Formats: sequence, structure tokens, C-alpha cells
Amino acid sequence: DGLQADNTQLKQELTASSAGVEQHTAELQKRIDGLQADNTQLKQELTASSAGVEQHTAELQKRIDGLQADNIQLKQELTASSAGVEQHTAELQKRIDGLQAD
Repeated sequence: DGLQADNTQLKQELTASSAGVEQHTAELQKRIDGLQADNTQLKQELTASSAGVEQHTAELQKRIDGLQADNIQLKQELTASSAGVEQHTAELQKRIDGLQAD
């Protein structure tokens, strides 16, 4: 009779323990599912963010290219303008020299 009672009690404890383990396992699975969903969302956000950065970088590169082209053009204009000023200055100096010689 005592063994039967011990056996019954142990079966009840095992059943309760198994139920506790199953509940804990279900809670852990729920947490895992939540973490996987968060991970998926973060990956999507990272992909979107990376695409935005790439687009912004391309736009900035386009602006840089435009500014470099403008810089080249302005340097050419400055060189041409400087040459024109030097030539005009030389012509004026000749006239001055000619007037002083008279």
C-alpha cells in the first residue's frame, strides 16, 4: 500500500513537472518567435537604410562631379582672363612708353 501511494505521488509530481516543462518550453518558443520577428524587421530596416545611404552617396557624388566640372571651367576662364589682362597691360605699357618717348 505504501509503495502504491509513493508510486501515485511520484506520477503526480512527474505529471506536474512535465506540465511545468511544457509550459516553460512554450514560453521559450514564444520568446524565440518574437526575437525572430524582431530580427527580420531589423534586417529589413537595415536594408532600407543601406539603400537610402547608397542613394544619398550617389547624389553627393553627382554634386561633387558637377562642382569639379565648374571648378575646371572657372580655372580656364580665369586663365583666359589673366592672359587678356596681361596682354592689355602690355599694350598700355607700350603706349605709355611711346608717349613718354615723345
